[in-house]
Amino acid sequence: MSDFSHSLVDQSISLADAPAEAERMIAWLQDRRIIGMTKDEDGEYRRGENFGDALTDDWRQAQSISFSLKVYTERRVFLPLENGERLHCPACGAEQMESNENWFEAVNRWHEGDDAASATCVGCGAQAPVTQWRCEAPWGFGNLGFEFNDWTLKSEFIAEFQRALGRPVVVVPCWC
Repeated sequence: MSDFSHSLVDQSISLADAPAEAERMIAWLQDRRIIGMTKDEDGEYRRGENFGDALTDDWRQAQSISFSLKVYTERRVFLPLENGERLHCPACGAEQMESNENWFEAVNRWHEGDDAASATCVGCGAQAPVTQWRCEAPWGFGNLGFEFNDWTLKSEFIAEFQRALGRPVVVVPCWC
């Protein structure tokens, strides 16, 4: 396991469709030689010969780092690097701390299968699904996620990935 990763999270795909879509995107990454053709003993794909095409310039030189990809096809909350301490209500924009019990309860309900799990704003009282709250450090809620361990992905690669996927992704930088 790495110290840092970027997770690209598809928040709109169903759990039933996630495995086939994961395979399609793995093939896309392999065709571009960003990742290798097989999984290692940890179930992760190692970097391919063109892995540098996905990295920011400062990370291209780091040949000693493992650079692996783990793909998740399960309902999962991808947590950010800074734990997203500042949340903003999608209705009024009021800032509230993540420590709000109501937020954690809603996140747990979403994780347990409630797609409409909502949190209540302490400012205006509006209720909105946790997937619509704006977090300064993005959270990812989805059934399909690509965790690039030890990769600092360049924005051009993320844009190419989204085009290949055909949907936007949430980019979650995190410590693992």
